[in-house]
Amino acid sequence: MQIPNGSGTSWVIPLGERPSTEDAEAALASLFAAGDTEISNGLRAALNELKGVPDALRHIVLFTDGWDPNENSLLPIAREIADAGITLSVLGTGEGPGTTLQRMAAIGGGRYYPGRDLSSIPEIFVEETLTVARNLAQEGVFAPVLSSPSQVTAELTESPPLFGYVLTRSKAAASVPLEIGEADPLLATWQRGLGKATAWTSDATTRWLQDWVTWDGYVDFWGRVVRDVLPADLSNPPEVRISDGVLEISYQPGETSLQAGAIARVRGPDGELILVPLQRESETTYSASVPITQAGAYWVGVSVEEGGATLTSGSAGVVSAYEEEFAFREADPTLASDVTALAAGRVDPEPLSVWDEAPRLGSAELPLWPWLVGVALALFLADVTLRRLVVAEGDAQIWRASMVDMVRRPDEPDEIIDPETGERIKVVREEQETVNRLLDRKRR
Repeated sequence: MQIPNGSGTSWVIPLGERPSTEDAEAALASLFAAGDTEISNGLRAALNELKGVPDALRHIVLFTDGWDPNENSLLPIAREIADAGITLSVLGTGEGPGTTLQRMAAIGGGRYYPGRDLSSIPEIFVEETLTVARNLAQEGVFAPVLSSPSQVTAELTESPPLFGYVLTRSKAAASVPLEIGEADPLLATWQRGLGKATAWTSDATTRWLQDWVTWDGYVDFWGRVVRDVLPADLSNPPEVRISDGVLEISYQPGETSLQAGAIARVRGPDGELILVPLQRESETTYSASVPITQAGAYWVGVSVEEGGATLTSGSAGVVSAYEEEFAFREADPTLASDVTALAAGRVDPEPLSVWDEAPRLGSAELPLWPWLVGVALALFLADVTLRRLVVAEGDAQIWRASMVDMVRRPDEPDEIIDPETGERIKVVREEQETVNRLLDRKRR
């Protein structure tokens, strides 16, 4: 690997055997953007280096944005590479001159990849390596070989040969029940979330499977392939429940060998998938507990596997309530009787008795009608008084003065004796004058 720059080219990883991952990461970490990109200089340096390689496989993958001040020199160098028996593929990214890069790949006998998604660039490099290393369409006479154990191939003892397949590479987590050629995948399966996916790298017609279409096991083989990817068995779902923030899983697949293990795939409300190994409780029962913190729906898929093959599976769902009042709890048989005891009610009464008079609470009774009659009478008298009595300004002073005068003091005499003359003097009170004033007021 080498990079061109404004002053020439420099090799980040010299041409040779594949370096270690640590060396490759250290070399790539030293790259940085600076100056112009002279693509033609870099390609010429790669061309000169590959000319001395004796191997028959010589290939260049150009990864660039296409911005080159000397764009006119790109097509001539691509022709030089092709004339030297070296193939050229181009991975273009960014907004560079894509048309020129496409023409370079066509001249160099390779392919052009518009790498707008940077995350897909590593996969493109792997695909390009496989493409130049071997032809993608392998044709000939090939015999399938059993590899990983699977329900699909459990009863497969022999099969006709195939006459071709598409070269692929299996995923890291995939199971490959059938291989072909140079240990290439023919039938691959892998778990995707709670489901299952299967890939078949040959065809199903008379081109490559001309001996298979007349084979007695052809229909049975494809039937088992389809059944293997169908949803989990709904007739024997696992038992799942949520109690006090814990998801409890129990599965009874029947009698299985001691080597068989069970695993649960739990998908929560946020879409995240977690794998939970189940512990064997007996010959027929597996169980596990998982603490949960989120409210919502949980989907659980359980599979029992042995030697990489799935023996049986099942799935079920459960919902964690959003409110405490909806939580799953054990029934309280005494709750009804406790409530009715406090409210003087009845538990499970006869249907006709529900219309009976309600029982009285307590024994003390207080009649209210005398109090209500007394209040009504007082209000009546007050109403009559207010209607008959005319109150004017100054009446208060007159009433006060009359009340004082009308109060007769017990020790006050009606007559007094003059101490000088000895004559009796009659005391004239003002009662009559006060009464006269009140009568005058009434007449007015």
